Amino acid sequence: MTIGGRTRRRIAWGVLAYLCLGSVCAAASNPFLRSVDRPDTVLNIAHAGSSSFAPQNTLVAGRLAFETGADVWGVDARLTKDGAFVLMHDATLDRTTDVEELFPTRSPWPVEAFTLDEIRRLDAGSWFVEEDPFGEIEAGNVDSSDLSAYAGEPVPTLREALQFIAERRWLIDVEIKPTEGIDPEEV
Repeated sequence: MTIGGRTRRRIAWGVLAYLCLGSVCAAASNPFLRSVDRPDTVLNIAHAGSSSFAPQNTLVAGRLAFETGADVWGVDARLTKDGAFVLMHDATLDRTTDVEELFPTRSPWPVEAFTLDEIRRLDAGSWFVEEDPFGEIEAGNVDSSDLSAYAGEPVPTLREALQFIAERRWLIDVEIKPTEGIDPEEV
């Protein structure tokens, strides 16, 4: 029996809901994290990780945000063609990966048109070094050894991000981005 795209998407959404609910319940029952629900507490949310100093929505950006004391890692997730969630803000892969080089004929490169295996082949780090989107490299605020390590940084799955935060007993805020071109009734 093969599973169709609609069923795969429903399974993926169900698994995501289960994982997110589990993370929320774990955080709520964790005495180490209870202080965050005080009304006078302000949380430092690292949107897309420490995205001024590392490629956004990558594990290296999440790790840097954790190491610098952020309370929460805010990530964006999108669904791939085969029903996996990957960390990606944009609807297309061209701004933050080398998709144009690897798949030149598949413009405009929407996330939902690629399988997880295809997305795993992409480099999600080199663009950051080339673009220096916040001027932090030019200002000397990013270590040169980090810059060389960013090349080849993969697009992580949401599962990898959840595993990362669970291992550190950290918090995560997941924004599920809409899937372009797919009828919401079929998801």
